[in-house]
Amino acid sequence: MGYLHKADWSAIQSHQNAVFMVNVEGPSEYKHITTVDKNDLLAVKYYITYGSCTIVHEIVEKTIDENNNLILFVKDNVIECSR
Repeated sequence: MGYLHKADWSAIQSHQNAVFMVNVEGPSEYKHITTVDKNDLLAVKYYITYGSCTIVHEIVEKTIDENNNLILFVKDNVIECSR
């Protein structure tokens, strides 16, 4: 659990039973995920988001805090961006 100290806990602590992604390469950045079931994310190694860019988030570590928040520590790999 080497990435735990990198999360912005003050922002995450105000939530309960939520899902967050923390980028291990820029740990001050986090994303609150609301479009996917938390239990589904417990079983996967990658999470893909689509928008102006397609990003594959490699989940390198997972933890659940005292508020039952699932925190995913990820490395982002941009696959394609539209212009």
